[in-house]
Amino acid sequence: MRITDRVLADTLTSNLASASERLFEKEQRVLSGKILSKPSDNPVDATNSLLFRARLNDTEQYKRNITQSQNFLNQTNTALSALSEIIDKVNTAATSGASGINSTGEQTSLTQQVNEFLEELLTIANTESNGVYILGGTNNDRPPYQAVRNAAGEIVDVKTTGSGGDINSQVGENIYVKSNINGQDVFEKDRNLFSTVIKIRDDIRADNAEGLRGDLMQLSASTENLITTQSIVGSRLNRLSAAEARAEKDAVNFKEYISNVEDADPSKAILDYQMELSALQSSQQASARLLNQSLLDFLR
Repeated sequence: MRITDRVLADTLTSNLASASERLFEKEQRVLSGKILSKPSDNPVDATNSLLFRARLNDTEQYKRNITQSQNFLNQTNTALSALSEIIDKVNTAATSGASGINSTGEQTSLTQQVNEFLEELLTIANTESNGVYILGGTNNDRPPYQAVRNAAGEIVDVKTTGSGGDINSQVGENIYVKSNINGQDVFEKDRNLFSTVIKIRDDIRADNAEGLRGDLMQLSASTENLITTQSIVGSRLNRLSAAEARAEKDAVNFKEYISNVEDADPSKAILDYQMELSALQSSQQASARLLNQSLLDFLR
């Protein structure tokens, strides 16, 4: 074969290899449904895809944080609602005890009731969910409140092991929401709620009407504080709902961005594959005719 024929053969072989590679790429787009299979396919789009995926991952984490915060605050809200019911019952008992019209037996019964309410109060203060004490602040791996009892087993004081510290959850880019309520803000603000209920019990037992009237004022202050705390929980839940809606929208947008950059149009991908296949087949046929020339072809 002459030099020019060798060059022609090499050129045809190289072109066929390139056409085969292009056909393989088109086939991969049809099979995978993706335009991008490697960064070199389109460096700019590949970079944008990575950025969008990073933002999507961040958004998915925000959604998880929001769900956890909502669960935590909903559990807190349930505990505060139970606490409100107990305070109402204590208030009723104290009001009855301060009336001065009860018999000794009735006063004793009221004392026992308040004592039970005090026990329930301690249980609520140490509400636990999945190993976390929801009113324990940042020290939430152990019960935040411990009872001191007398020989009869009655609570005479309640000590805290720590019930403060904020737990902030990131729910958006540079957006944080406090997802806990500190026990100290519920039970220890202004007047210690445990001490108030303990005094109410003891004043009912002593038939101390004057003392009970003062106790009721203290209990009223605790009730107002509790209502304020419940409204705070409600406002945080509203913020989380808004953040959740925003995160859901962002996730949809980022997925759409990624799809626009990475996904192939199925009909276009199939058409491109068919065109590339036809082009390769035509090249193969032409190459076969050129490369299979006989000696007589060269002598003409």
